Amino acid sequence: LDAPYDRQVARCKNRPVARGAVSAAQAHTFAFLLGLCWILTLSTLPSTSYMPAALLAGSMAFYPFCKRITHFPQLVLGLSLALSQGIGYGSLGVDIRVLDSRTQMALVCLYVSYVVHTMIYDTVYAHQDLEDDLKAGVLSMAVLCQGRTKIVLTGLAAAEVGLLGVAGWMMGFGGMYWGGAVGGSAVVLGRMICVVKLEE
Repeated sequence: LDAPYDRQVARCKNRPVARGAVSAAQAHTFAFLLGLCWILTLSTLPSTSYMPAALLAGSMAFYPFCKRITHFPQLVLGLSLALSQGIGYGSLGVDIRVLDSRTQMALVCLYVSYVVHTMIYDTVYAHQDLEDDLKAGVLSMAVLCQGRTKIVLTGLAAAEVGLLGVAGWMMGFGGMYWGGAVGGSAVVLGRMICVVKLEE
């Protein structure tokens, strides 16, 4: 799906499908086989993991089209990847629907923090293709936020750390969580935003 765009982006033009080393039919066959492997793996897990897995598969199938229709493919990617948390809970036999409301809310906070984290790193990542994306008409948060990306990233980082904090507070987590997950995330994200050279 991305091959026509990949050919217009310096970093991507040598990818196998974009350069013609692998045909579209071969790529589809390989993707189908990977999908079968994924289904076989899921079949070994409890049924509580099936719904988030189905949502993950559907959202990832939609993701390649997002850069054509919205400046927020990073949001869709985050919503998709964060569903892996649900697969993890389900694989342990945990049915989120029957948990108490406080635990459910903490898990929602963790889910959204994962979404926000994906938006942060993928927006930074998208800057390496910014000039080519502008020419090719590819949409992204990097395209939308030109010149003010670090301000947006700072807001997103604050949201991520805040969500991690709310989850920890609701679940009564101890110092290791607050120092590692909350404090560590704040330090790492803050430093990254300060030192990253988006123009490079």
